[in-house]
Amino acid sequence: MIDANGIDNACFDQRQGVTGYDVADVDALLRLAAFTLVYPADPHALTADEVRRWRLHEAPGGYDMSQVDDLLDQIIVTLDGKD
Repeated sequence: MIDANGIDNACFDQRQGVTGYDVADVDALLRLAAFTLVYPADPHALTADEVRRWRLHEAPGGYDMSQVDDLLDQIIVTLDGKD
């Protein structure tokens, strides 16, 4: 289980010349996920299924994909527990 602070404090490796998840895509998804954990009843809150289906674009110098995937797995487990 993870909370909004855990999401806000997440850091990911980035290496020049290595493809990873697009930074802006990941940051947007994580902002929505943190918002959801603080305001779960809001109509804009994400569900675990929405996070599962979210497609992140790849970009050179992006975030390490396995690190992001690990955090997304934690978010999904947390959201599944709130349904």
